[in-house]
Amino acid sequence: MSLKSLQVIFFNEEKCINFLLEKEILKDKQSCEICNSEITRYINYYKCKNRECNKTESVFKNTIFSNSNIKCNDILLIGYFWLYKLSYILINMMTTFSSVTIIKFTNIFRDLAISKLTSEDHIIGGKNIICKIDESKFKKYEDFWVVGGTERTKEKKCFFVITENREAPTLRRIIKQHSKSFKNRIQQGTGVHTNSVEGLWNGVKLNISTRNCSKQLLEKHLYEFIWRRKNRNNLFEAFINLLK
Repeated sequence: MSLKSLQVIFFNEEKCINFLLEKEILKDKQSCEICNSEITRYINYYKCKNRECNKTESVFKNTIFSNSNIKCNDILLIGYFWLYKLSYILINMMTTFSSVTIIKFTNIFRDLAISKLTSEDHIIGGKNIICKIDESKFKKYEDFWVVGGTERTKEKKCFFVITENREAPTLRRIIKQHSKSFKNRIQQGTGVHTNSVEGLWNGVKLNISTRNCSKQLLEKHLYEFIWRRKNRNNLFEAFINLLK
């Protein structure tokens, strides 16, 4: 979805809250949790109508928007820019939020995306499905390899495993864990090329900066890539589902 079509929720806190309630990211409460009396919402908090109770509660309670020093619409805007792969520097320039704030929320979004992946999302192949598997090094790291594989299908499912060696037993174990019906065939005359693997590595390395990136963070970036590929046709909708 374009920035123009979403600007109303990115630049207006009240309309953003209404959007979050509509999408059931925030809970639309009707009664007080303490006395069960009717409550009223005042933009970003609920207040009990019972004067003896008079309890107030943030509309953001138990969500990623609680206890934040920036508004919910600003957090959504950061999420939108993360979704479409803007760098930290560009997000900072366009929003003036600190790098600490930007990194905090992009890490939250990444962790939420990873948590949505299932074991099946890391398995490729199956009957009559051709897969390409290869290993690659990332420039910053000299002590391990990344083994990756992808299907030649419309879904283009893929997997990644970080390993310290690429000896045959290690590769066989990885392939066995992450592929279905794997057969090590000679590809001569089949019309199958290495383009799919080269495209996979190019796509991954283009979107992963190894600057100040630990091995653990690299693994998270790789899993984020899998989530993005899985949801590439409905990325914003998938992002909204993360926030639920």
